Amino acid sequence: MTESAIDSAGELGSGGEQSKQFRLPSKNINREYLISCLLALRDFDAIIKNMQRLDDPRFRIMARQIVNRILDDDIRYSLLTAFDLKLKEIADSNAIADVQSANIITASQDIVGEVNSYLDNFFALHKGQVIGDV
Repeated sequence: MTESAIDSAGELGSGGEQSKQFRLPSKNINREYLISCLLALRDFDAIIKNMQRLDDPRFRIMARQIVNRILDDDIRYSLLTAFDLKLKEIADSNAIADVQSANIITASQDIVGEVNSYLDNFFALHKGQVIGDV
């Protein structure tokens, strides 16, 4: 496809065929992606804040949703695999139900923390300052 095949309305013209519309990414895609991730993190915080019981399934569901926002396939699959293994380890433990539920909450918080680290690196939100030799 050449640039000349794209008209100013964002339609792909190909001779006598019917034109098909497509969308180009927004110039603010990084900003929109960051906002989307931050809203998901806010929703996760709201689940914690409004927790009614320890066995609330929303923790692991929302944690997976947040991990699935990671754009890099390798990192995303690696985190999902690690999270699934941790959940299996918790389920296979001999701990009482309340302890298992509390461990699931902690595992969910930990995996969301890993996503925060990914976002920090992706957007370069946290930049260390070099002071010099001390």
